[in-house]
Amino acid sequence: MTKLRELEKKVAAARKQIADKEGDGRLANTDSSSKIIIDMISGLAVGAFFGYFVDNALDTLPLMLVVLSISGAGVGFYNFYKDHLKEIDKENGRQDS
Repeated sequence: MTKLRELEKKVAAARKQIADKEGDGRLANTDSSSKIIIDMISGLAVGAFFGYFVDNALDTLPLMLVVLSISGAGVGFYNFYKDHLKEIDKENGRQDS
């Protein structure tokens, strides 16, 4: 029985250590929200940046700017989707493969 009690103490200590690292969860939600915003804005900005320079090189100003801006926004949504799936897997206790 003493081994069982020792194991219970170790499990309780590990749970407390994990809870201390995670805090109350508010910071984790803020970090996730800011990452979503950064992914969306950076995808759109990079697409617009490259679209502008491609348009200047090809002299088709609005075309590639619009196309690559939409593509950049799509990449931002895709990054959000991948991160969201990773968070779901983490919550369900699965490891990344």
